[in-house]
Amino acid sequence: MGTISGSSIANTVTTGALTIPAMKKVGYPAHFAGAVEATSSTGGQITPPILGAAAFIMVEYLEIPLRDILAAALFPALLHYFGIFIMVHLEAKRLGLRGLTAEEMPKLGLVLRQHWLSVIPLGILVYMILTGRTPDFAAVYGIIACVVVGVLNPVNRLKLMDLWDALASGAKNTLAVGAAAATVGIVVGVVTLTGVGFRLGYVVVQTATDMGAVLGQVWPFSMASVAQWSLFLSLVLIAVACIIMGAGIPTTATYIILVAVAAPALAAQQIQPLVSHFFVFYYGVLADITPPVALAAYAAAGIAGGANPFKTGEYRLPSGDRESARAFRLRLLALAVAGGGWVHMVGLRGDAGGGHARHR
Repeated sequence: MGTISGSSIANTVTTGALTIPAMKKVGYPAHFAGAVEATSSTGGQITPPILGAAAFIMVEYLEIPLRDILAAALFPALLHYFGIFIMVHLEAKRLGLRGLTAEEMPKLGLVLRQHWLSVIPLGILVYMILTGRTPDFAAVYGIIACVVVGVLNPVNRLKLMDLWDALASGAKNTLAVGAAAATVGIVVGVVTLTGVGFRLGYVVVQTATDMGAVLGQVWPFSMASVAQWSLFLSLVLIAVACIIMGAGIPTTATYIILVAVAAPALAAQQIQPLVSHFFVFYYGVLADITPPVALAAYAAAGIAGGANPFKTGEYRLPSGDRESARAFRLRLLALAVAGGGWVHMVGLRGDAGGGHARHR
């Protein structure tokens, strides 16, 4: 759901109405259930094949095949949800929660027999993209497959009125994406003509270089070169700026703004475009679960009932920060703050499906 909604908050509200009460019923605290839902919903924005519609705009920016972008995004998305799984498992162990009994578990064979048709449209969409078809071509065939499957599905057959409502809902959701796509040229043109992006890049790089020169004179920081500290501090400053600028903005609009403003700073550090675009995109999306704004966490707290929004925001699973940094395999250093305030130093030199962060 989250990968197609284009909004972490909308996904939280939609799916949270089902998942949060279920987690509370099992025994998870309200604030933890809200944090899990908010983080999972935000992860939908970085999950192929849609990436909250940002993938298609990324194709226009980078002028590379969509399958290359999806391949680059797949592993970080898997790491994000693996981090959530680990956190949920550890919390269940800490609280002494039990899993569902054999009687309570859904029967796999029965579910597959009743709903196997629902997998066909997704399979067609992925196949079309992987075989090099254009996103428009794949989307059209995916929609046709959805209609056909809905008509043939004996469990929940698609009615004419349901089809009409689906088309109306799709048209409304297209307006937000279309408006964002239409403003790409305007935003890029303004930033390019005024030089805002390059000036910001110069300020970030120069500030990071000056800070790196100071740190390079102090042991043990002197073990790294000034160039390495410059790259590391530039990434930290840009990540913070992306989280601030992405607060409260839908995914697609966040990506457009951050690419125009923050990506030139990464380009100044000789980082390849694919890596820089994913870096600013990931940290912009994380604004939805990063206090003090954390709109997705606050929406989840409202659904959880009785959960403190600030506690939910602070307790939100921080695997997004950690995994987005780890996904690039950054070779210098990347900070990722885990739940208890731990600081992990992760090797940095990045490769998100083929891009490498080079530094001198």
